[in-house]
Amino acid sequence: PSGELEIHPVHPQSKPSIIVKAPDGAMWFTRNGDDRIGRIATAGAQRDIELPHGSAPFGLCVGPDGALWFTTMASGTVSRIGAGD
Repeated sequence: PSGELEIHPVHPQSKPSIIVKAPDGAMWFTRNGDDRIGRIATAGAQRDIELPHGSAPFGLCVGPDGALWFTTMASGTVSRIGAGD
């Protein structure tokens, strides 16, 4: 890293919290304020996966197969996003 601060803005109400690095170098993070999982690619492109309203995703990790696993505080689930998704 160059030591320079690099900012990746997300929706003001998204409340990003937990972030993890995927095997491909992308960063995945929870957005429990707007019920989404966000992803920032190594080149900086952002995308998000919309979850059911009121899910409040929180904890997440990358499994040994590269899939993303996450929990939802409000709906009480453990979910998986495949590595190729």
